[in-house]
Amino acid sequence: MQSCCESAVIDDALMPSCCELSAVHSTSATSSSNPVVILGFGVAAVNALFALRDSGYTGRVVVVTNAGPMPYSPVLTSYYAAGRVARSDCFPWLPSELDALNVELITNAQVTRLDADAHCVHLADGESLTFSKCLIATGAHPVAPGFPHMPAFSPLFLRTMEDADRLKSALDDESCRDVLIAGTSMVALKTLEACLHRGKRVTLLGRSAQILRGSAHPLIAREFEKMLEQRGVILRLGDAVDTADDSCTSGIDITFAKDGVRQHFDQVVLAQGVKPSLEFVDARQIAMDKGVVVDAFMRSSNADVYAAGDVAQALELSSGESKVIALWANAVAQGTVAGRAIATARGEDDGCAMAAARGEDDGCATYSAHPALQMQPTCVVRPVRPYQGSIPCNTIHVADILFASAGMVAEGANVRIESERRDDVLVLRAFQKRVQEEQCVHGEQCEQLEQHDRAAQDEQLEQHDRAAQDEQLEQHDRAAQDEQCKCAAQNDRAVQNDRAALDAEALVGFNLLAVVEGATREDSLLNEIGCLKREILHRFL
Repeated sequence: MQSCCESAVIDDALMPSCCELSAVHSTSATSSSNPVVILGFGVAAVNALFALRDSGYTGRVVVVTNAGPMPYSPVLTSYYAAGRVARSDCFPWLPSELDALNVELITNAQVTRLDADAHCVHLADGESLTFSKCLIATGAHPVAPGFPHMPAFSPLFLRTMEDADRLKSALDDESCRDVLIAGTSMVALKTLEACLHRGKRVTLLGRSAQILRGSAHPLIAREFEKMLEQRGVILRLGDAVDTADDSCTSGIDITFAKDGVRQHFDQVVLAQGVKPSLEFVDARQIAMDKGVVVDAFMRSSNADVYAAGDVAQALELSSGESKVIALWANAVAQGTVAGRAIATARGEDDGCAMAAARGEDDGCATYSAHPALQMQPTCVVRPVRPYQGSIPCNTIHVADILFASAGMVAEGANVRIESERRDDVLVLRAFQKRVQEEQCVHGEQCEQLEQHDRAAQDEQLEQHDRAAQDEQLEQHDRAAQDEQCKCAAQNDRAVQNDRAALDAEALVGFNLLAVVEGATREDSLLNEIGCLKREILHRFL
């Protein structure tokens, strides 16, 4: 099953060797008797747990989650709702694998406050947990900006397993014929795919003038929109809901703002975006922006609080900026780095024998931290691999349409957009020019050498006889000729280097849109997508 959302992350095979972890000084509240507390039990949290144990930490770990005891994959929820995979397929880890992590699991719990200064987590039931290190991995929750509140009608979402259960139940209902999907994001298109697979009539509503804004170039977006319309999807882009009437016996009546058309829908799915679940974090204690601002080791501005996954704001390679990248592979990488860093930072007195036995540092990667983290006092502890950053990548199927993107495809300075169409495939590539001007000084050096040669020749003609002069001139001419040839060769190389620098381009992003018919064609396209992603990664390595 091809995942719809992923992130190209630099993995261990591509990383430089271990780098020293420069940790901020911990406060006196940290004690080896207190456990590591992990908030959340999704992909970032689980991978942090695996890394924590693999790094040799054997101490107590407490996990707090607002869900049940089995972490699930949001990537597969739409396939489950469409009836294409079983519910059990949405749980990527076996119970035995999770049991082996030996954690104290608190389920269906709500965190009300994280007191980072006091190293304490407060829960809604009045309980509190004191921690030595804390990892925030609470993920994100859906938001519905601008959509009216409907007391008698509960719209659907697609985020949790409970959301997927509700959506599947609605799609199973034969009386559900018309579905409104509010949103033009990847989640909206995943929901669209599930609805089309179940034979529903779908209207896609978006405040944006195009689908997949931020991922798809306008040229690709227009082609994608035409394909969707050809498959029966009604597009209302650049539009919004004016009024919603939930007084009907079933479903809801929607009046659209753009043209005032009123239409009845059996179900409404809100897929307008997500927001990091950080309501319990005090921004006066932990630096916040779009998410928790972290460094290359997933540490926040507080030495003992880490963040990973959909709540963490870290390095995005194609822009060079600190961003929240809410994708599966990104959460895997960040969780792994956080787990290793926590194990390493705690030391041997906390039961981390393997971390204590690590070797000496033999190199350090460069990481552009957010300004909020640049004034921390530092002390050197054991080496650990840093997070190298990621590139947003997306691949999605809608009916027989395949769309993939990676990197940045926006036109700008030194960026050239190239499109290629072959049969039912449209590929758009973004190239960035790398101009390096080198000033050639060899011409001036050659002129000085010529002047010197002429002066030396005149002086020798006056002082020596013709035979000596001829001999010396012959020797000097050969040396001068060699030097001049050398300068000429250097000039040629400099000109060639200048031309190569002016012509050099690197692939920094792409979009691919295709109609897929047959497994062989799909495999070929997926191989092409993989090659393009790898080429972009090499640009930033």
